[in-house]
Amino acid sequence: MQHLSDITTDIEERRNEASDGAKYELLLKRDQEMTEFIDRFGELHEKEVAEQKRMHNTVVALLEHISEGMEREKVMPSREQAEEMKEDLQDKNREYKASVMTSERLQEELTLRQTELEKINTLDERIVGELKMMNERMEAMRAELSKYRDLEGVRTAGAKVKEELRGKLAAYTQRRDMLRVRVQAAAMDVEKKKAALARDTNATALESIEAKLKNQEQALFVVKECTCIALSQ
Repeated sequence: MQHLSDITTDIEERRNEASDGAKYELLLKRDQEMTEFIDRFGELHEKEVAEQKRMHNTVVALLEHISEGMEREKVMPSREQAEEMKEDLQDKNREYKASVMTSERLQEELTLRQTELEKINTLDERIVGELKMMNERMEAMRAELSKYRDLEGVRTAGAKVKEELRGKLAAYTQRRDMLRVRVQAAAMDVEKKKAALARDTNATALESIEAKLKNQEQALFVVKECTCIALSQ
Protein backbone atom coordinates (compact mmCIF):
# COMPACT_ATOMS: atom_id res chain seq x y z
CA MET A 1 0.00 0.00 0.00
CA GLN A 2 3.03 2.30 0.18
CA HIS A 3 2.91 2.57 -3.62
CA LEU A 4 -0.76 3.59 -3.40
CA SER A 5 0.13 6.28 -0.85
CA ASP A 6 2.82 7.68 -3.15
CA ILE A 7 0.39 7.88 -6.06
CA THR A 8 -2.24 9.60 -3.91
CA THR A 9 0.33 12.12 -2.69
CA ASP A 10 1.42 12.83 -6.26
CA ILE A 11 -2.17 13.50 -7.31
CA GLU A 12 -2.67 15.86 -4.37
CA GLU A 13 0.44 17.79 -5.36
CA ARG A 14 -0.85 18.07 -8.92
CA ARG A 15 -4.16 19.35 -7.63
CA ASN A 16 -2.38 21.96 -5.51
CA GLU A 17 -0.41 23.05 -8.56
CA ALA A 18 -3.64 23.35 -10.48
CA SER A 19 -4.98 25.57 -7.70
CA ASP A 20 -2.43 28.09 -8.89
CA GLY A 21 -5.12 28.97 -11.39
CA ALA A 22 -5.10 32.38 -9.74
CA LYS A 23 -2.36 33.33 -12.16
CA TYR A 24 -4.72 32.59 -15.06
CA GLU A 25 -7.36 34.80 -13.43
CA LEU A 26 -4.75 37.58 -13.31
CA LEU A 27 -4.06 37.07 -17.00
CA LEU A 28 -7.76 37.32 -17.75
CA LYS A 29 -7.93 40.61 -15.83
CA ARG A 30 -4.99 41.97 -17.83
CA ASP A 31 -6.70 40.77 -20.99
CA GLN A 32 -9.84 42.73 -20.07
CA GLU A 33 -7.79 45.91 -19.55
CA MET A 34 -6.17 45.47 -22.96
CA THR A 35 -9.59 44.89 -24.54
CA GLU A 36 -10.98 48.08 -22.99
CA PHE A 37 -8.04 50.12 -24.28
CA ILE A 38 -8.38 48.73 -27.81
CA ASP A 39 -12.15 49.36 -27.77
CA ARG A 40 -11.49 53.04 -26.92
CA PHE A 41 -8.47 53.43 -29.21
CA GLY A 42 -10.46 54.23 -32.33
CA GLU A 43 -12.48 56.93 -30.55
CA LEU A 44 -9.36 58.55 -29.02
CA HIS A 45 -7.50 58.50 -32.32
CA GLU A 46 -10.49 59.98 -34.17
CA LYS A 47 -10.56 62.88 -31.70
CA GLU A 48 -6.84 63.54 -32.09
CA VAL A 49 -7.03 63.51 -35.90
CA ALA A 50 -10.06 65.83 -35.83
CA GLU A 51 -8.24 68.21 -33.48
CA GLN A 52 -5.17 68.26 -35.73
CA LYS A 53 -7.29 69.06 -38.78
CA ARG A 54 -9.18 71.76 -36.89
CA MET A 55 -5.93 73.43 -35.83
CA HIS A 56 -4.55 73.17 -39.37
CA ASN A 57 -7.65 74.84 -40.76
CA THR A 58 -7.56 77.56 -38.10
CA VAL A 59 -3.92 78.43 -38.74
CA VAL A 60 -4.32 78.39 -42.51
CA ALA A 61 -7.48 80.51 -42.38
CA LEU A 62 -5.82 83.02 -40.06
CA LEU A 63 -2.72 83.39 -42.20
CA GLU A 64 -4.70 83.54 -45.42
CA HIS A 65 -6.88 86.26 -43.93
CA ILE A 66 -3.82 88.29 -42.94
CA SER A 67 -2.19 87.74 -46.32
CA GLU A 68 -5.32 88.73 -48.24
CA GLY A 69 -5.74 91.85 -46.13
CA MET A 70 -2.16 92.90 -46.78
CA GLU A 71 -2.51 92.33 -50.51
CA ARG A 72 -5.72 94.35 -50.65
CA GLU A 73 -4.21 97.29 -48.79
CA LYS A 74 -0.86 97.02 -50.60
CA VAL A 75 1.03 98.00 -47.46
CA MET A 76 3.80 96.33 -45.53
CA PRO A 77 3.06 95.33 -41.90
CA SER A 78 4.76 97.14 -39.08
CA ARG A 79 7.38 95.34 -37.01
CA GLU A 80 4.88 95.09 -34.14
CA GLN A 81 2.30 93.48 -36.42
CA ALA A 82 4.87 91.08 -37.81
CA GLU A 83 5.95 90.08 -34.30
CA GLU A 84 2.34 89.57 -33.26
CA MET A 85 1.66 87.38 -36.29
CA LYS A 86 4.83 85.43 -35.63
CA GLU A 87 3.88 84.79 -31.98
CA ASP A 88 0.39 83.72 -33.01
CA LEU A 89 1.85 81.32 -35.54
CA GLN A 90 4.23 79.90 -32.93
CA ASP A 91 1.32 79.33 -30.53
CA LYS A 92 -0.62 77.45 -33.19
CA ASN A 93 2.44 75.39 -34.06
CA ARG A 94 2.91 74.44 -30.41
CA GLU A 95 -0.71 73.32 -30.18
CA TYR A 96 -0.31 71.30 -33.36
CA LYS A 97 2.87 69.60 -32.09
CA ALA A 98 1.13 68.74 -28.81
CA SER A 99 -1.69 67.11 -30.77
CA VAL A 100 0.80 65.14 -32.89
CA MET A 101 2.59 63.96 -29.72
CA THR A 102 -0.71 62.70 -28.33
CA SER A 103 -1.34 60.74 -31.52
CA GLU A 104 2.16 59.26 -31.32
CA ARG A 105 1.56 58.30 -27.69
CA LEU A 106 -1.58 56.41 -28.70
CA GLN A 107 0.41 54.60 -31.39
CA GLU A 108 3.06 53.62 -28.82
CA GLU A 109 0.36 52.35 -26.48
CA LEU A 110 -1.10 50.20 -29.26
CA THR A 111 2.37 48.78 -30.01
CA LEU A 112 2.78 47.96 -26.31
CA ARG A 113 -0.55 46.13 -26.25
CA GLN A 114 0.42 44.16 -29.34
CA THR A 115 3.68 43.13 -27.62
CA GLU A 116 1.74 42.02 -24.55
CA LEU A 117 -0.59 39.99 -26.76
CA GLU A 118 2.41 38.21 -28.27
CA LYS A 119 3.65 37.38 -24.76
CA ILE A 120 0.22 36.03 -23.85
CA ASN A 121 0.24 33.86 -26.97
CA THR A 122 3.59 32.42 -25.89
CA LEU A 123 2.23 31.76 -22.42
CA ASP A 124 -0.81 30.11 -23.96
CA GLU A 125 1.46 27.64 -25.76
CA ARG A 126 3.21 26.87 -22.48
CA ILE A 127 -0.15 26.25 -20.77
CA VAL A 128 -1.12 23.83 -23.53
CA GLY A 129 2.20 22.00 -23.05
CA GLU A 130 1.67 21.77 -19.29
CA LEU A 131 -1.86 20.47 -19.79
CA LYS A 132 -0.59 17.85 -22.21
CA MET A 133 2.06 16.68 -19.72
CA MET A 134 -0.56 16.55 -16.97
CA ASN A 135 -2.86 14.47 -19.17
CA GLU A 136 -0.06 12.02 -19.84
CA ARG A 137 0.71 11.82 -16.14
CA MET A 138 -2.96 11.27 -15.30
CA GLU A 139 -3.19 8.46 -17.83
CA ALA A 140 -0.16 6.78 -16.27
CA MET A 141 -1.73 7.15 -12.82
CA ARG A 142 -4.99 5.65 -14.01
CA ALA A 143 -3.09 2.62 -15.25
CA GLU A 144 -1.54 2.22 -11.79
CA LEU A 145 -4.76 2.91 -9.91
CA SER A 146 -6.65 0.26 -11.85
CA LYS A 147 -4.73 -2.31 -9.78
CA TYR A 148 -6.28 -1.12 -6.54
CA ARG A 149 -9.76 -0.76 -5.12
CA ASP A 150 -11.79 2.01 -3.59
CA LEU A 151 -9.89 4.88 -5.26
CA GLU A 152 -12.84 6.40 -7.04
CA GLY A 153 -12.58 9.59 -4.99
CA VAL A 154 -9.00 10.15 -6.10
CA ARG A 155 -9.95 9.60 -9.72
CA THR A 156 -12.86 12.01 -9.43
CA ALA A 157 -10.62 14.70 -7.94
CA GLY A 158 -8.09 14.28 -10.72
CA ALA A 159 -10.79 14.45 -13.38
CA LYS A 160 -12.24 17.60 -11.80
CA VAL A 161 -8.87 19.36 -11.86
CA LYS A 162 -8.36 18.37 -15.46
CA GLU A 163 -11.82 19.59 -16.46
CA GLU A 164 -11.29 22.94 -14.72
CA LEU A 165 -8.02 23.46 -16.57
CA ARG A 166 -9.66 22.63 -19.87
CA GLY A 167 -12.46 25.10 -19.20
CA LYS A 168 -10.04 27.88 -18.31
CA LEU A 169 -7.92 27.14 -21.36
CA ALA A 170 -10.96 27.25 -23.66
CA ALA A 171 -12.15 30.57 -22.22
CA TYR A 172 -8.69 32.05 -22.37
CA THR A 173 -8.19 30.93 -25.97
CA GLN A 174 -11.49 32.52 -26.99
CA ARG A 175 -10.54 35.81 -25.34
CA ARG A 176 -7.14 35.73 -26.98
CA ASP A 177 -8.63 35.25 -30.46
CA MET A 178 -11.09 38.11 -29.95
CA LEU A 179 -8.31 40.38 -28.73
CA ARG A 180 -6.12 39.49 -31.70
CA VAL A 181 -8.90 40.53 -34.11
CA ARG A 182 -9.40 43.83 -32.30
CA VAL A 183 -5.68 44.60 -32.28
CA GLN A 184 -5.49 43.99 -36.02
CA ALA A 185 -8.53 46.21 -36.63
CA ALA A 186 -7.07 48.99 -34.49
CA ALA A 187 -3.72 48.77 -36.31
CA MET A 188 -5.47 49.05 -39.69
CA ASP A 189 -7.41 52.07 -38.44
CA VAL A 190 -4.17 53.78 -37.35
CA GLU A 191 -2.61 53.23 -40.77
CA LYS A 192 -5.70 54.69 -42.49
CA LYS A 193 -5.60 57.78 -40.27
CA LYS A 194 -1.87 58.22 -40.95
CA ALA A 195 -2.46 58.04 -44.70
CA ALA A 196 -5.32 60.54 -44.47
CA LEU A 197 -3.19 62.94 -42.46
CA ALA A 198 -0.31 62.61 -44.93
CA ARG A 199 -2.66 63.62 -47.76
CA ASP A 200 -3.86 66.69 -45.89
CA THR A 201 -3.21 69.75 -48.10
CA ASN A 202 -3.34 72.08 -45.09
CA ALA A 203 0.22 71.17 -44.13
CA THR A 204 1.49 72.33 -47.55
CA ALA A 205 -0.55 75.53 -47.31
CA LEU A 206 0.88 76.23 -43.86
CA GLU A 207 4.46 75.92 -45.11
CA SER A 208 3.71 78.25 -48.06
CA ILE A 209 2.21 80.94 -45.84
CA GLU A 210 5.09 80.68 -43.37
CA ALA A 211 7.54 81.29 -46.24
CA LYS A 212 5.49 84.29 -47.36
CA LEU A 213 5.63 85.78 -43.85
CA LYS A 214 9.40 85.37 -43.75
CA ASN A 215 9.72 87.16 -47.10
CA GLN A 216 7.53 90.00 -45.84
CA GLU A 217 9.64 90.34 -42.69
CA GLN A 218 12.79 90.55 -44.81
CA ALA A 219 11.18 93.17 -47.06
CA LEU A 220 10.14 95.20 -44.01
CA PHE A 221 13.69 95.10 -42.71
CA VAL A 222 15.09 96.28 -46.08
CA VAL A 223 12.58 99.15 -46.25
CA LYS A 224 13.48 100.26 -42.75
CA GLU A 225 17.21 100.14 -43.48
CA CYS A 226 16.78 102.14 -46.68
CA THR A 227 14.68 104.71 -44.80
CA CYS A 228 17.34 105.07 -42.11
CA ILE A 229 20.05 105.56 -44.75
CA ALA A 230 17.97 108.15 -46.58
CA LEU A 231 17.30 110.08 -43.39
CA SER A 232 20.95 110.02 -42.39
CA GLN A 233 21.90 111.50 -45.78
